[in-house]
Amino acid sequence: MDGSPSRRERLPAPARPRLATLGYLGFVVLCWACNWPIMKLVLPDIGPISFAALRLVGAAATIGALLALKGERLLPARGEAAALAWTGFLQIGCLFTLNMLGILFVPPGRASVLVYTMPLWATLFGIWLARERADRGKLVGGLVGFIGLAIFFDPRLVDWRNGNVLFGNFMLLLSALGWALGAVLYRRRHWQSGFWAQVFWQLLASALPVGALALLLERGRPIHWTPLLLSAFVYTCLIGTGLAYWCWAKVLTEISAATAGQAVMLVPVIAFLLSALIFGETVTPQILLSVALILAGVLLTLRASTRAPR
Repeated sequence: MDGSPSRRERLPAPARPRLATLGYLGFVVLCWACNWPIMKLVLPDIGPISFAALRLVGAAATIGALLALKGERLLPARGEAAALAWTGFLQIGCLFTLNMLGILFVPPGRASVLVYTMPLWATLFGIWLARERADRGKLVGGLVGFIGLAIFFDPRLVDWRNGNVLFGNFMLLLSALGWALGAVLYRRRHWQSGFWAQVFWQLLASALPVGALALLLERGRPIHWTPLLLSAFVYTCLIGTGLAYWCWAKVLTEISAATAGQAVMLVPVIAFLLSALIFGETVTPQILLSVALILAGVLLTLRASTRAPR
């Protein structure tokens, strides 16, 4: 996945996670950060929606094959398929597709920061839809984050007269909103399905509408299977999704999802640095200030979540 904080709570975190667990977490952060420049690099060879669809199919096939080899259940528990498909589409299908559309016109570093405002929107949706308590920590975090977002869209940093730029930024914010809504809807239910069955079903269910959309909108656009595109496809399916999610599951056996989610906020930082190095993305004091405020707001929000009563 493109670095989204987990939707699933695991066991309470022990005081000192094993060194191997911290290694798994570092690997996940690095994998998800690398996804951003990779997604930008493949755009000359494939349509953005087509790549999102292939990534979903490939990731579902990878996880499905692993589950079949282990003899584990592929399908969700009875009565959960439709709800998992809907929340999965919001959190995975929309995330993959809208991110690809966004980075058509927005540098991947800035794009990753916008998408990782997800916890800020989840806090608002949680208060509105789930009647979650709006404690001071979450409110302060949200305020700091949204101040950073306001600076992020300063007319001196974003060309408001360029329709393509506005479209790209809108797609990325819509991606964050979709993930946040899906996360809140997911938390409102107690699931019987296992972790991997959920991931497999959500990937598969997301691949169907995204694949149909790719056929509808990008049927006439050829796919050039260059070494770069082939390598990116293998990476995003096997490493960036399959292996990264296996490591994520390992992390969540010793560290709570909310706490691990704070570490995942390093993803946009690393993605921003990679984008600056690879694409020469502009870095100014104002941009750095906006990024710092957004990430600080998200971290404050996540930290307040770790202290909230379960």
